[in-house]
Amino acid sequence: MTQEKKSEGGRPDPRALLRANDLFRGLDETALDEIVALGYSRPMRQGDVLYLQGDPGDCLFVILAGEVRISANGPDGQELHLNTLSAGDVMGEIALMDGGTRTATATATRDGRLFRIDRVDFLGLAERMPEISWQLLQLLCKRVRWTSTLLADSVFLSPEARLAKRLLAIAAATGTPAEDGYEIRLSQTELAGYLNLARQFVNRMLQSLQSDGIVRLGRGRMAIRDPDRLLKLAAD
Repeated sequence: MTQEKKSEGGRPDPRALLRANDLFRGLDETALDEIVALGYSRPMRQGDVLYLQGDPGDCLFVILAGEVRISANGPDGQELHLNTLSAGDVMGEIALMDGGTRTATATATRDGRLFRIDRVDFLGLAERMPEISWQLLQLLCKRVRWTSTLLADSVFLSPEARLAKRLLAIAAATGTPAEDGYEIRLSQTELAGYLNLARQFVNRMLQSLQSDGIVRLGRGRMAIRDPDRLLKLAAD
């Protein structure tokens, strides 16, 4: 679970989160001050659509607090949930670099705060600080590897293994400790969207996991009670 760093005024501290982010890690305080001066923060509310697939890629976002779902729509209008991002994560970097349109839609799933840097300002910054361009390239490579893994999982893993692997990934990114494990805020409909499976089928798999004592289901959330057994299922 990502911890949100607070400034003296109680708001998330952009410098602290930028310092810990893969894209800006290793920059000195002067460089971080310049980045913070270029951008600005704004609140986001649960349900806000931050940008739509196909929108112009005119800025980069860093999540200061809260949670964002990344999704894509197919030609038939079906929504596929790709990822869940939380405090410290960067989003919008692909369209930022190539000047094209957004490859996915970003929707706030929890109240929070965003830090925005406009494309023209970021590109100017990258020219002055070549190390940022190199780190952005590494970040893009991580995204490509992650996408390739998703594709391979959809082809080679069973639905049960994909479900287990996705639950573990979400718990690692956004889970909170609970009395009987780690709790994640996620509806079965959202989980079905991540897996590109029918909700009824996902529900049957979850009910089986609950009967085995591996998860506990709740309304709009669930708890992972036995991550070791879930990890074994993900490897099968």
